[in-house]
Amino acid sequence: MATPFTPAGAGRGGLAGAGFEQMLLTPAQLAAAARCMYTRIDSFTGEYKFLSLDYPCMVFFQGRFFPSARHALLAARHPKAVDELSVIEDIKTLKKVAKEKEEDPDWTRLRLKWLEHIQRDKFRRHADLREKLKNTGGRELVWLNNADSFFGQVHNRGQNHLGRILMEIRSNINEDTELESWIVICHDIETDERSVPILKLLERKEGETQVTEIVLKGKSFYRLGKLPDNDLVALNPSISRRHAALVVLKGGSVLLIDLKSKAKTFKNGVALENDHVGVQVETNDIISMGTSRRQYLLEIDNTGILDYLQRRSRELRKEIAMLEDDFNPNSINKSATRLFVGGLAYNTSRYDICELFGPVGPIVDVSLPQIDRAIPNDSEDAFAVRGIAFIEFADRKDARTALELSGRHLCGRPITVNYANLTKEERAVQSALLGEEKCLSSFVPATSKTFEHPTQRSLHTGTNLDLSEEFADSKRRSRWDLHDDRTEKNYGADESRIAGEGLRSEKEAQREMFVAAGRGSETGRSNFSSSASGLGGGE
Repeated sequence: MATPFTPAGAGRGGLAGAGFEQMLLTPAQLAAAARCMYTRIDSFTGEYKFLSLDYPCMVFFQGRFFPSARHALLAARHPKAVDELSVIEDIKTLKKVAKEKEEDPDWTRLRLKWLEHIQRDKFRRHADLREKLKNTGGRELVWLNNADSFFGQVHNRGQNHLGRILMEIRSNINEDTELESWIVICHDIETDERSVPILKLLERKEGETQVTEIVLKGKSFYRLGKLPDNDLVALNPSISRRHAALVVLKGGSVLLIDLKSKAKTFKNGVALENDHVGVQVETNDIISMGTSRRQYLLEIDNTGILDYLQRRSRELRKEIAMLEDDFNPNSINKSATRLFVGGLAYNTSRYDICELFGPVGPIVDVSLPQIDRAIPNDSEDAFAVRGIAFIEFADRKDARTALELSGRHLCGRPITVNYANLTKEERAVQSALLGEEKCLSSFVPATSKTFEHPTQRSLHTGTNLDLSEEFADSKRRSRWDLHDDRTEKNYGADESRIAGEGLRSEKEAQREMFVAAGRGSETGRSNFSSSASGLGGGE
């Protein structure tokens, strides 16, 4: 027997008879709703105070450390007062002082993304908090408060973004994907496999001359440690299970991150000062872990990326030109300028979509369907809470080019792009026109400008983490403004040449120096052996 569930206003003529019948719930559904209501965690105090933004714990955000998530969030909201706010210990005083400060004009647009970055860093940095969050099981997390219906709920009404982010992090912890999610969401990683450089690690045991080449390729980040599923496995007892990570950012720059290892990670013999803070590494830097005698000489090989992109771009232009000659405009209706975008993260904003699709061509409209119909689909405050969006381009060719962005990552998740409301015939025309090739983006190498941004300024050394006045007073820039062109160094393609044979390149000379460091003043020819796996020794 079904039990009627009467929503607010139903008894006052708020629902028609037919609509009311559809609201009938079975006893099982009512029981499930009751369990959800009475087992949820909606008071972030006492035992669950660690869920609160005010909980005291170190958080790293925008290039510096903060004593709590609340401090970091208010510093992002009031960037000109970051130095003053970061040293206030009392939370009530902090909130009072922050109300008098100038708000960042991008706060409304970026607040959800900033909140997720802060929460991700909070739980990645503190293993005890991750365990507490995991122990909440499957209970719903709702932040009930008296004022904020965006991050929480007021009188059981609101969007509860803080609770939703916490539940998503908990899900990642249970699935053992929390580390990967932190890397993807909190770092501007390179997601196009064809733009990822090859990382070569020349492994040498201290005091020996034998060098093994380990090749890491095809991924945006690599894990180093003792576990067998790491990309580089090192078995020394001092090395942690997840010891460190190498992360490739957009533009080809590489970060070395210590994952709170028990015996530290070293760059050129100097221990990284902070865990979970990326430090830039370059070709010829030496990486070592713990007390292991094995050292790894890094080589970042960009050879072939530019040539490949340019070659494929020319081929695609020729193919499209030939297909356009046989293209019948009548085979596609007016939907040729309107695209459907799926697989979006729920915190994706209109700005995020425009940032990805804007370079393709003029956009007429961006629509984000909402669950709450009181929020217009074209509202500036709308987010992709249903995981989908619709984009209207001014030109049909721009819309067709935008289809090639399908598979790219936006806000940490791969998206799908297709024409909106296509018939089978229209999909066949699209498939014939575009084929299976994806968009080939221009490869923009990283330069020193990449590390001038507040979120990246500590990447050179891992020190000097305080935000300078220059960056505190500057407006947040698009990541597209952080790069410029430079002349790429050609590292060559010879991977098996023995140092000492014929003319020596700069790379071979560096290899000789690396080997010579292991045998003191002894001279001789270095032997190289290639290895496709990342298996390191136990010494």
